[in-house]
Amino acid sequence: MKKLHYKIALLSSAFGLVVLAVGVFVLYYYISRNDRDNVEYSLNSVTKEISMIIDNKLELMDNQAVTFISNQDMIRCLKNLTYSDDRNEDYEASVQNSLMEIRRYVDSSFVSGNYYRFCAFTRSGNLFSGNEDRVLNPEVIAGRIEKLDWLDEVEEAAGRRVILPLHKDSWSQKEGRDVFSVARVIRDPGKGIGYVEVQETAEYLSRICSNSQYDILVLDQYGAPVFGNGGLGDENLSGEKLTYCRELIRDGKTNDSGKYGLTGVKTSNETGWSVAAIQNPELAGQSFRTVRNVLVGVAAAFMIGMVCLAYYMASHMTKPLRELRTAMENMSMETMADTDRIVNEKEDEIVSLNHSFRIMKNKLNESVEREVESRSRQLQSHFNALQAQINPHFIHNMLNVVMELALEERPDDVVEVCQRISDMMRYSTASENQPVTIGDEITHTSNYLALMKERFGDKITYEISADENIRNIQIPRLIVQPIVENSFYHGFAKERRTLHVEILAAAREDGGWEISIQDDGIGFGENVLAGLKQKIEDYQNGVMGKEDDVRGGIGSLGLLNTFARLELFYNQQIRFTLENRAEGGARVVFSNICQEAGR
Repeated sequence: MKKLHYKIALLSSAFGLVVLAVGVFVLYYYISRNDRDNVEYSLNSVTKEISMIIDNKLELMDNQAVTFISNQDMIRCLKNLTYSDDRNEDYEASVQNSLMEIRRYVDSSFVSGNYYRFCAFTRSGNLFSGNEDRVLNPEVIAGRIEKLDWLDEVEEAAGRRVILPLHKDSWSQKEGRDVFSVARVIRDPGKGIGYVEVQETAEYLSRICSNSQYDILVLDQYGAPVFGNGGLGDENLSGEKLTYCRELIRDGKTNDSGKYGLTGVKTSNETGWSVAAIQNPELAGQSFRTVRNVLVGVAAAFMIGMVCLAYYMASHMTKPLRELRTAMENMSMETMADTDRIVNEKEDEIVSLNHSFRIMKNKLNESVEREVESRSRQLQSHFNALQAQINPHFIHNMLNVVMELALEERPDDVVEVCQRISDMMRYSTASENQPVTIGDEITHTSNYLALMKERFGDKITYEISADENIRNIQIPRLIVQPIVENSFYHGFAKERRTLHVEILAAAREDGGWEISIQDDGIGFGENVLAGLKQKIEDYQNGVMGKEDDVRGGIGSLGLLNTFARLELFYNQQIRFTLENRAEGGARVVFSNICQEAGR
């Protein structure tokens, strides 16, 4: 016992220390690599998101400009302002109408737009601005238009979009705010007749970058800084970090880990603007260092605890092994309290435990085999008792048919009916313990329906359809015909004179089968249907007795009898459905659950 004790303690400690060392190293590497990957992914996501927001914003602003320069009414008004002859007596009225029409359009566009300013102007000094903070003096307007240094660039673009980098707002009465904008020239074929500018403030960039945990720098298509925050704000916009970001953009890099920490860069293909995000070096390793220190402390404590635990477990392991061996040797299905011990001279307790387990397994196998055999005999007896219940009710109904024919003085039909009855009696009494096929059941049921047709004449119609590839599947005897008989017993209402019965035996796509019996009678009463479903559920749950409570013939107990025999035959792998049809009548459907059941 001492030898096993020391072996367990030594091997457990050595193995645990090796696993711990490898685990700490792998975890340390994983945390550091995962932290870097997460930061790189986050940087790329931030730059991509901000770049996409800026692109969408510029596109929205440009769409507003395009809408204006594409409006034929606005072009007509601008042409009127540009080309009208002041000697014409209608000149003043025409100009005023054009001015009013353009102002209405600009005001409505500004109200509906999501930007700082929408304006249109001409070189002659006409300014139309949707923002209330706008210059009103025509002379001041003309002077400011003359000072615009981007008009020539817009003219050269010939109607294409021009993105103007950060500049002062030229149209404010107060000191101009920093804005960036989209501008286009409004052209009359071959000549510019006006300009449209859509502005957004630099504060917009501050809003979309304010939630970021990184230092953000936005540069325009010329590499000039448009916005910066954190370590890239204001005083640093012309420093080393700006130069570093420009170099990354020039080299086409999207990630770098230089002296300023991890950096992500995204340059828009649409606008040429770039967004750079730099991780703050002071915060970069803070979370990692915390995790590292905790990991080292936990590893040290775990090593000490593991050695102590290994020694403790080894010193006490042999005792529970002996107790377990004794308990297993004394356990059996017949008695759990038997204290007879199996003599075992083996010194190694692991080997003894294995030997005892084999002995217990043999005992359990013998007990289980006896239990299975007993249960099988019980189920077979139950099956025979249930199947025998069908015959008395069948004879009673068939004699009623013969009696009706005799009263109608139809001797030839009596002979034919008696022959059919003979066939049916032979079917129902021959080899009750043996299953039949679906084809046999369909033939037997067809014989029964022919007899009922003789009795009721035109009051009865029926249809039978059965797939050939399921006719050889085995089912219990007398399953379909009693359900059809139940339709006759309950299907006729006093006010009804006809009854139509349909039987469908079909193969399912999953390889199973399904049999459906339906009629157009009065159907199940609500209480009757609920009671049937409850009895079936009780039978499945073992609430009802497995024999006495399912005895019966016609009606609800007959359906329950059929369900019970199917469930026994298929070892509970059966679906049995009772329902009322929407168009009137009842439907009973049963099918197998397992694909190969009954085959």
